Amino acid sequence: MKYFFLLFSVLTFAQENKLPEYNAYYPGGAEAWNAYIHSSVIKMVKELPATVPNGDYKIKVEFYVETDGSLTPVKAICDPYNEEVGYLCIDIIANSALWQAAVLDNKKIRQYLSQPFRILITE
Repeated sequence: MKYFFLLFSVLTFAQENKLPEYNAYYPGGAEAWNAYIHSSVIKMVKELPATVPNGDYKIKVEFYVETDGSLTPVKAICDPYNEEVGYLCIDIIANSALWQAAVLDNKKIRQYLSQPFRILITE
């Protein structure tokens, strides 16, 4: 059985030079987002192929919340030996529900977010 330790948080930056009046957010807010990420990572770790070695995986998934709440483009920043776990983290983010877009000057705007993951997998 594989065990894991997970650290995560969301970093945010506005597309414009000004901070948005309202940042983009996941339906239900940060608590719902954290619950979604946590349950998704637990499921991911349980389904990891045996070829994924034990290790300390540090991955940052970057994405934009578009004005319609969709997420694009989703990409992972990680060491080459982390790529397989990085792709699985991308799937977690890409398969999330639609977000509420950020608002600046009473208009929905595109907003950059990143989701860091640190997953320690041991037997």
